[in-house]
Amino acid sequence: MSMGEIATSSLGSQSSVDMNTPEELRDYLDVGTPVTPRDPTPRPTPPPTKPRSQLARPIRFLSLPKAATAQVSPSHLLTLMGIRREMTLQEKKIEGLTSLRALAQNHMDMLMPKLHDICLAIINEVKNLRSAVSSAAMATLGDMYAYLQRAMDSEVEGTARVLLHKASESNTFIRQGANFALGHMVQSCTPTRVMKALLVGGLN
Repeated sequence: MSMGEIATSSLGSQSSVDMNTPEELRDYLDVGTPVTPRDPTPRPTPPPTKPRSQLARPIRFLSLPKAATAQVSPSHLLTLMGIRREMTLQEKKIEGLTSLRALAQNHMDMLMPKLHDICLAIINEVKNLRSAVSSAAMATLGDMYAYLQRAMDSEVEGTARVLLHKASESNTFIRQGANFALGHMVQSCTPTRVMKALLVGGLN
């Protein structure tokens, strides 16, 4: 067998394609896979995607209920304003009574020209429904008895009446304040004036 025949026979054993086979079939038999026809219509390229931001997302707070966001009624607003005004007035009254106690201790001569008017003002504050103001007023009377002493004789009857009334209340804090002031009155003022004031005040 010649070299040409060996080459022809080896080619025939490796492939079943001969020269008479059509070109499309020949390609199929040589490659072993069908030829995929190309799509003549070009596909649109997808738009570029934006890179994700590394910043944290803003926090969304829960919305408040309607009842919490409702407007305050005018009557409620007036009530709040009245309470605030009352508290401010109460603080100013206590500050004023504290100043009177300091004057009685250190500058009693400044109280003497208006002593009766000052005592009337203190008596009104003893009757105050606010226990803090009432207690401050009774402490002021006690200091005035202790430092002005017999200069308070003319005011004993009016002050003793309101103090005896406070001494009969059920509030222990108020009773202690009244007893404190009455004790200074008994020790500092003229005994006959004190006895008369206690008898009249007790009978009333």
